[in-house]
Amino acid sequence: MKIRSNTMIKHLNGRPLMVDQVPVIDGGRQVLSGGHGMTVGEALSTMLMQEKVPQFNALKAYALAQRFYKSDATDVDEGDLSALREMVEENKNFTPLVCAQVLQVLMDAKDQAEKKRK
Repeated sequence: MKIRSNTMIKHLNGRPLMVDQVPVIDGGRQVLSGGHGMTVGEALSTMLMQEKVPQFNALKAYALAQRFYKSDATDVDEGDLSALREMVEENKNFTPLVCAQVLQVLMDAKDQAEKKRK
């Protein structure tokens, strides 16, 4: 199944969820500058690397994190997809805003794979 790793995580207003921004002083006031929009692949790779997840051993988690971080679309088998979904549902480090969008992409990948089988 192909997971669209490059899907952008968005706020409720549709704007990308920005990460890695730095505070700068602009006209006497502090604003955030730079950074980039968080992707599903970045969220998944961070979840896999933040703490030990029971769904994967350390080597498997590291290999998956690299694949999600580096590619636009990542192929996984049905077992890994199920384990990823469980990992996201149990994640306590990301907000529901992020987890829900990651889960949607995982469900979309499963739906697309099922359509191709028919």
